[in-house]
This record gives sequence, C-alpha cells and structure tokens, in this order.
Amino acid sequence: MAAPFASDKSVDERLALVAEGLAKNSDLSTQELPGLQSLLVDYLIPEVDLNRRDFMRRLLDVFRTAPHQTYQEVLGKHTPDEQHRIESIVQGSNVEDVADGFIMSPRLGCREEVAHLCAAPRAHIPAHGYHIEDLSDEIDHEETHGSRKFAHRFTDFFADLFDGKEHSVTVYKNALFENWGRTVRHVPQYTCVPTSTAAVKRIVRYAKIHDTSVRCSGYRHS
Repeated sequence: MAAPFASDKSVDERLALVAEGLAKNSDLSTQELPGLQSLLVDYLIPEVDLNRRDFMRRLLDVFRTAPHQTYQEVLGKHTPDEQHRIESIVQGSNVEDVADGFIMSPRLGCREEVAHLCAAPRAHIPAHGYHIEDLSDEIDHEETHGSRKFAHRFTDFFADLFDGKEHSVTVYKNALFENWGRTVRHVPQYTCVPTSTAAVKRIVRYAKIHDTSVRCSGYRHS
C-alpha cells in the first residue's frame, strides 16, 4: 500500500512525523537543528502552554544557533531596521515594544521578484506611444539605431493587445520567475504586467491567436 501524501495529513500529524524522524537521528536533532525536536514535542503535548509567539521565537532561534548559515543569509536580505527588530524578538524582547513604529514592507519574495523584473529589458506601452528602458542587452551595436529597431520589434509584437482605450502595460523580456516555495523556476519569454481586467483578457486572446501559452503568477503561490 502506497504511503499517504503529506497533504492527506493534518499539520500536527506532519509535525509529529518530523519529531519522530529527529528522535531517530541524533546528529540532526542535536547538531544540525538543535532545539527543534524539543520545540515540536512541546507544541504537540497539550499540557504544555506554548503560544504562537513563543513557538515562532523558538523556531527562529533553532536556525539562528544552527551551524549552517540559513538564518544569517535570510536575515541579511532584510533592511537594517528589520534585522534589528527580528534579532530583538528572537532574543526575547517584548513583541509590542519591538513592533512600535514598524512600517510593513513588501515580503522578501516580492522584493526578489521586483529585482528580477528591474534587471530585465522592459518596454512600457501606454495608451498612446511607448518608451523603452534598460534594453542595452538587446541592442545590436553593429546596427545603426539598434535600440530603436528592437523597440519597434518589441512593441509590434504586442501592438494588437491595446487599441488606445485600455490602460498601459509593462512588458519584460526574459525575466526570471520563481514561486514562493522555490519549487518552480523558469524564464518566460515575456512577462506582461497589465493594469486592467480588459488588458488581461486581451493578453489571453492574443496568446490564443498566436498559439502560445499564458501563465498567471498572481501572488506566485504556484
């Protein structure tokens, strides 16, 4: 009989399996992830009063004290202010005091996605006309007016997406896409960022006419 998928089990059942696995591997539980097994046991035992904040604090501390640098690498991607607040919470400071004056910024995944887009050649196509930005990689320096030629090729490709009545769209070429879980990673030829539902419909219609596919990234959950 095949083993059940993880999705067939509750979160607590999955955590119990992780705790059992750690109990069978002393090197992993005591050296690679010190404190994780005891944290999961405390979470799973009803008699132990472990609130959400303490659980998250202890979980972060597991990775902070682990020999690998995962915690430090992820922490380094935050702003200095965010780093200071995270470290203070992990070290036991009062959450309300640490959160005082904090302004939520986009999550790291969103920041990384924006960085990927900003690094890619892009064309902004408004209702009337267009302008080209950061297309140096696409310019054929052996041709006169190479960037302008590319601009025309680029915008001609999408010319029938917009009839002057729709909102603008920004199109990125060869921009890296990666989902939240980092299980999907690919480079689509074009990434369109429409600003209206009508523009979304036109993109789908265009793809059907030109026998190409469309993949919606949304919040990048899949």
